Order: sequence, then C-alpha cells, then structure tokens
Amino acid sequence: MCTVGVHLDLTLGMNEEIRFKQKYSKLLRKLAKQLPFTQEEMEHILIIYYKHIKAGVEGQKGLTKIQMEELLHSAFDLTDPQSVFRASTTLVRSIGPYVKVEEFMKAMAIFVRGTFEEKIKYCYQCYLQTSLDGMISRDVMFDNLRSSVLSKNVEEDSEDIIRDFIDVIQKRMDIDRDGKISFDEYSENVHDNPLLLEFLGPCLPSRLATHSFLTTITENRGRF
Repeated sequence: MCTVGVHLDLTLGMNEEIRFKQKYSKLLRKLAKQLPFTQEEMEHILIIYYKHIKAGVEGQKGLTKIQMEELLHSAFDLTDPQSVFRASTTLVRSIGPYVKVEEFMKAMAIFVRGTFEEKIKYCYQCYLQTSLDGMISRDVMFDNLRSSVLSKNVEEDSEDIIRDFIDVIQKRMDIDRDGKISFDEYSENVHDNPLLLEFLGPCLPSRLATHSFLTTITENRGRF
C-alpha cells in the first residue's frame, strides 16, 4: 500500500503527491513483487517520473521518450548519441511518444539494482539494434563501434581501425567461428571476463552516476 501519509518531495504539494501516488498504487503493488525496490524507493522513482511530466508541455500524459533520452544523458552518463539510442530503444518498447511507468521502473531497476545476468541480457539486446537475425555479426559490430573510434585522419583510417578491432573481437569471442557472436558465446565470454560486458560501447550508467541516482531514492545504497 502507498505511504500516502508520508510527504516524500517538498517541491510538490502534499495533496498533489498523494493523488499521483494513489493513481499508481495498484501498479506499484504489482511491481513490488517483481523489482528489487522497496515501496518507498518505488514512490521516489515515481515522483521523478511525475516531475518530468510537470516539466513538459501542458496536457502531457507521461514521460516522453525525448525526456527519457535526456535523462539517460544527464543523469546516467550515457554521453554519446549512439549509447543513448541503444539504451532507450532497448528499455522502451511501447508505441507512441510516451514511456510507460512500468517501463521506467524496470529501466531504473536494471540500471541501479540489476543482477549480473540481467545486465548481460540487457547489454546484448542493446547491441542488436541493426541485427537481422538476433546475433552480433561483423556489420553489427561495425555499426556499434563507428562512433567509438575517433581518428584525426580520414574516415577510411577510422574504418580500418574498427575492422582491425573487430578481427580481435572475433578471435576472442566467436567460439564456433561462424562469423557471429551468439548470446551464449557473449555470455560465456563475459562470465570469463566481466570487462567484456560493454565490449561494443556503453549501455549502462557509470558507477558514479549509479551512486548519485541511488542517493535520490534511498539511504540504503549498498554495493553498486
């Protein structure tokens, strides 16, 4: 049950906060069984969602996907457009301009309380944005790495650097040598070396960003 008698955010009126929490009380009870958050932590996250609605245009019905992308950039240190695109399109699957409350809650759960296995599944999905068969091919690797390799020389030099790096990746991670990295191959490699989790570019917030976000929703930050 929502703690409607506890005022969680002094920038909102008490009645306004109560009405908003009551509106989503049923959903929060459902999510409490699925997500690694306490009731109070979920209410704090809900208020973050609501304050973005208030900051938007009049009549806005939810957190917009554009606002979600801005949040990924400003609050979670996903600073380049491709990282933001990967994360937002993986975390938000709903049709239309808005991010559902449930999607927002689950995204925050992966970012700040996600298990290692959950992060492996999430990162692999992030890298599949241009995949046609659900596997990471050379072309998919190239698309993901394009914005990560900066060269002061001509574009062709950058592309050569990327292709050389892809050769190294395939030798390390393509276990069955079929030219593609399957989820099982990726998972096995990441379990062997966790540094390979984001091998094609950032998908997750930095440790500092995670800590900063946790300080806004809880006093129990634990290990992050």
